[in-house]
Amino acid sequence: MHEGVWLTVLGLFGLMTISVLVLPLSRKIKMPYTVLLALLGIIIGLADNWLGISQSDTGIVSEFFSSFDSFELTSGIIFFIFLPVLIFEASLAIDVRKLLSDIRPILFLAVIGLFISTFLIGGAVYTVSGMGFVVCLLLGAILSATDPVAVVAIFKDLGAPKRLAILVEGESLFNDATAIVLFTILAAMVAGTAQADLGTGALQFIKVFLGGIVVGFLMARVFSWVIGKVGGIALVEVSLTIALAFLAFLIAEHYLHVSGVMAVVTSALVIGSHGRTSVSGHGWELLEETGKP
Repeated sequence: MHEGVWLTVLGLFGLMTISVLVLPLSRKIKMPYTVLLALLGIIIGLADNWLGISQSDTGIVSEFFSSFDSFELTSGIIFFIFLPVLIFEASLAIDVRKLLSDIRPILFLAVIGLFISTFLIGGAVYTVSGMGFVVCLLLGAILSATDPVAVVAIFKDLGAPKRLAILVEGESLFNDATAIVLFTILAAMVAGTAQADLGTGALQFIKVFLGGIVVGFLMARVFSWVIGKVGGIALVEVSLTIALAFLAFLIAEHYLHVSGVMAVVTSALVIGSHGRTSVSGHGWELLEETGKP
């Protein structure tokens, strides 16, 4: 077997085995699964750097550590492979009715709040750095994106009101979408492929943001109709739902040049509400179980 192939297989499935075994450990010690995974990744990386395990002659252990060099984790892989399914799962898990009942404060925090944060951070950096204002706004957009995983886990431990968790999770979903759209527009301005004009940028933002919502809604309704015609076969229902996440993102982002993240969020919310009448009970249970760590 080609060396590069078996090293990649060893590393991929070795890490998969470790990550799966970490789940029962996280439940036993009552630590968030994602936090424990991150700590384990840091430990593995530091162990190799300090002890030079990948350079030693310890058989499968050294080959396992050296296999990490065969992984080429590019921005494209993260953007088109990991991001759609993560966003889709998070959106699907939200109670749509409760989300819609609090949609005004959620959108205010996610959109207006992100713009305020971006301009505050960008303005502060601009006053002390001497860099261009658009570049500083770009940094502000990067730093303004939020991740609710640790916060929601703390809420659950403390028994915080469910509405508070819905606000944080919903804000995070739309916040991520807003941050990515804003970052893309500002990056194009910095690169010179778009006009460095805030008015033009605002119109482009509205077009990309709303366009993603329309694409996600239409694709989800089509997939809901197709799923309703497959005769309650759970495997087909789950496969089509997962395919929707990637296709909505790809078509919106690559072909229509609108927000792929908003398309995924919207499609998941539609499936989570209207799609429940199309997906069978067993299919929905399997879909929820697939998304759980």
